[in-house]
Amino acid sequence: MSPQRPLTLVVDGRTLISRAGIAERSGASMPTAKNWFAKRLEQPEEFRHPDKAATVDRTDYYDLEQFDRFHAWLKQSKQDRVKTARPELHQGDPDDVLSINEAAHALNYASASAIRKYLKDNPGYFPEPCGTVEGPSGRPIPAFRRGDLQDFDRRRTGDNTGVSGRISGGPGGVPAGTVTPEVAQRIATATEHLQSTGGYRHGVAAELAQLHGGSEAAWQRAVRQARQGTTALSPEELASARDRRVATALARLQESGYHRGLASELATEHDEPARTWQTAVTTARQQLAPQ
Repeated sequence: MSPQRPLTLVVDGRTLISRAGIAERSGASMPTAKNWFAKRLEQPEEFRHPDKAATVDRTDYYDLEQFDRFHAWLKQSKQDRVKTARPELHQGDPDDVLSINEAAHALNYASASAIRKYLKDNPGYFPEPCGTVEGPSGRPIPAFRRGDLQDFDRRRTGDNTGVSGRISGGPGGVPAGTVTPEVAQRIATATEHLQSTGGYRHGVAAELAQLHGGSEAAWQRAVRQARQGTTALSPEELASARDRRVATALARLQESGYHRGLASELATEHDEPARTWQTAVTTARQQLAPQ
């Protein structure tokens, strides 16, 4: 059995660190640490991942001070990419109660799905609901104390370089096992898309990239995680969901008639993908058309 290599060593007065040491120090996985080095030429020169400084017994070592500078830049750049909350979030009374839809809007999320995903898969990351309020459709939906949302916004971070691409804890007090808002939002969107379209099929990541923007690789990761955490709906469940949407769309058409954007309104009210409501509205209009 070969002896374990030291994570750090001193050469000519410089402290060097191995890739295993980098992974341990940063909380990143070994593939992530390897990828940082592989893509160093794409990084700003002043913050670039250090090149190999020494090789000892076939183990590569890197300048620790340069790595710390690179890692600080990386964390800050990722944090800067987190969508900032809308100003009104911090302007109200901390004891105000916001519905889940209002909370998502205040935090600048595309929909409430990101919050639902946090609550389900990352306990402790997002504030717990303080109760429920009546939603747009009349059914109770989760509600949150504004002060809790303000505290969450102050501490959230864009660092997602931990093991398996997840936050490893540290800056901002974010617990292990969480993901950034952008990643969680992609996973939630992919989950909804898979459920509403009957499950996984080849090319779904490319389809999501075209619909929502972003790289196909990012959507492939989101789809993979969505498939791991999602049980496909049965044909009976899918049919029931479709019938419910069509009935709701039919009632709205009978009440106020058709207008452009109706599907988007229904999707927002029911916190579901717009594409499924477009289908429901089309079906309902066909049913109302004179025979």
